[in-house]
Amino acid sequence: MRAIDHTTSEGLAPTGGTMARVLSFVRRLPGMTVPPPPAGNDLDELLRSLRAPDAPTFDALPRAPWLDRFLPEWEIVRALPRSDGVHEHPVDTHLLRTVREAIRGINEDADSTSTPLVAAELISQDELLLAALLHDIGEGHEGDHARAGGVIAERFAARAGLDAEASRRLVTAVEQHLLLPAIASRRDLAEGRVIEEVAATVGDPARGAIASPVPGRGPTRRAGPRPGY
Repeated sequence: MRAIDHTTSEGLAPTGGTMARVLSFVRRLPGMTVPPPPAGNDLDELLRSLRAPDAPTFDALPRAPWLDRFLPEWEIVRALPRSDGVHEHPVDTHLLRTVREAIRGINEDADSTSTPLVAAELISQDELLLAALLHDIGEGHEGDHARAGGVIAERFAARAGLDAEASRRLVTAVEQHLLLPAIASRRDLAEGRVIEEVAATVGDPARGAIASPVPGRGPTRRAGPRPGY
């Protein structure tokens, strides 16, 4: 806090990432509560950026004060290369292309998988886009990137002012984003036991962003080096 006070006294401003780390530490102090800042405008700005017809696909999200404040973790995945032999694009590009595929799945049934019908049953299509944007946000951190992403998604939900249920859905979608690709590539999707296992993991229908083929379709189509991916 003294460092932040010194920084501001010199006419400088701490970055969003620094403030996010400080607030995360302060919230863990005994008896200390820090209300989340009103981020409605930042959330609206993010969703507008994702839904814009000219939204970036290969280009990264442009650096902007609202992005640094609202999603400082984005700087870790910006231009972050992949070396897994599966993903062709850097992490940030992959995430944005996944969002574009999710939007396409909402509006078109390009693969005859009834994605528009599934999307229509979701509680919030905005949550679907946020899950698509954040599903690999844990890359660049130590350990399981899905677990790390779940922690980041929870922090993001707090900044965005999402309610407890919406936060839970977003966190679970990020943590479980590998579920359907793993099932689809290794198991028989028509087998009753497989369906029951997925349903048990997903839980109630409110978590449709996890079970829906719409978000799974994006990472799958935008993952690897095969033509069109």
